[in-house]
Amino acid sequence: QTGAVKENLSIAARTTSYGLRYAASFRLESLQGLAMNPRVVGALIPSGPDGSPTVLRDRTAMFDVIEFLRRYTQGGASDENASVYTLYDAKGGFVANTAGTDKPAATPLPEWPAALNSPQFVDIEFLPDANRYVARAVSPVLSAAKKERIGFIEETFDITPLRMLGLGYDPYRNSVPPLGDRFQLLSPSSTEKLMAWQLDDESTGKPKFVREQLHEAFKDFMLDKERGETGTGVVSQLLANAPEERTFVAYDRIFPDYPLFVLVSRPSASVYAPIWFWSALAIAACAVSIGFFYLNAYRNVHNNIVRPVLLLNEGAQIIERGDLELKLKIGTGD
Repeated sequence: QTGAVKENLSIAARTTSYGLRYAASFRLESLQGLAMNPRVVGALIPSGPDGSPTVLRDRTAMFDVIEFLRRYTQGGASDENASVYTLYDAKGGFVANTAGTDKPAATPLPEWPAALNSPQFVDIEFLPDANRYVARAVSPVLSAAKKERIGFIEETFDITPLRMLGLGYDPYRNSVPPLGDRFQLLSPSSTEKLMAWQLDDESTGKPKFVREQLHEAFKDFMLDKERGETGTGVVSQLLANAPEERTFVAYDRIFPDYPLFVLVSRPSASVYAPIWFWSALAIAACAVSIGFFYLNAYRNVHNNIVRPVLLLNEGAQIIERGDLELKLKIGTGD
């Protein structure tokens, strides 16, 4: 039973993770194609003694590449869900973006410029006011001649529909997830190394994301590098503020370069409840059967043995009082 439960949960986690990874791969492929576009490559070619990109010295080239990227976005730059493209130099320094800002965000740049050699996701952020997720994907830009890394292009886009699909809700059909196993997405936040996200079952209309804090022991369980990118287990406590409860879990990492997991869990009580129910039913059926056989045996013994002996005893007492004409009729049933 335990092995079958783990296998079922593992299949659900791997299938969901594969679907999300397959859908996200189109974004990475599209970004990689954009990184090879001659306009983007030409804009980031180093020029001048300091090796700064061409667009920083040519306002016309800057306008041209930004307008090209704005036209490339789906829905237009005014759409809040449209992608925002950002260009960086070879060291990860900010060059320009389609949002029209002149400076990068105040937060320090991550460490991805040093090791990023292929398109990948580098960050996922939740915007609570808008109840949506945005992801950052980055692709290196290589020179056409020497194939050297001359910069990076980043796409920031809305992945809320993708995450909702991972949690069992179809935003296009407005269909809620079926009752059963619990689906969650695990990802880091600005304050926690790993958080759990799920859809609020009690919200009306479009579901809202609910953030839940994981138990420290479970965080260590998930982030243990020796466990691999997919697996199963039984944990004593999943959430930090929930009572202790043994739970079967299965997880699968969506992206190998970013800690985003699909987690499917099932409390052990629901696993063993059918076993306990059928066991109790079997015990009750056995008790009823034993009672029936006991009553039937008692009836046979009483009619075939006890009753004739009592009649003989009663007849002997009557004969003892002098009634010698008494005749006993005893049916043995044979």
